[in-house]
Amino acid sequence: MGFGKGQVLYYAIKADYDALMEITIHDLRFMKKRIILKIHGEVQGVFFRVQAKKRADELGLVGWVRNEPDGTVRIVAENGEDELKKLIEWCYNIPSARVEKIDVERGKATGEFEEFAIKY
Repeated sequence: MGFGKGQVLYYAIKADYDALMEITIHDLRFMKKRIILKIHGEVQGVFFRVQAKKRADELGLVGWVRNEPDGTVRIVAENGEDELKKLIEWCYNIPSARVEKIDVERGKATGEFEEFAIKY
C-alpha cells in the first residue's frame, strides 16, 4: 500500500520544517554572546551586585557578578547582543554607584551557566 499525494506532501513539508527548526535552534545557540565587564569607580558597598543580579534577571542573562580585591566589580554575562548592551548601559546609570569606566571583553557564549548568580 502506497502513500497518497497528500500524505507525501505532508511528510515532505514536515521533514523540511523539522530540518529548519533544527537549524534555527542551532543558529540561536551560536548567536549568544559573552561579555566580561570590569567596572571601576565607587561600585563596592553600594549594593551594586544585588542590583546587577536583579537587572540581569530582568534581561534574561546568565552568568555572575562579584566584588574584586582591587575595588572593582566583575560581571560575566551571556545572552543576545541587545540584552548585553542594555546591561552595559544600565551599569553606567546605577544611582547608588559612581561608575568611572567599564572595561569590556567580548566573546562567544560558552553555555556553562544556567542562571545569574552573585559570587562571594
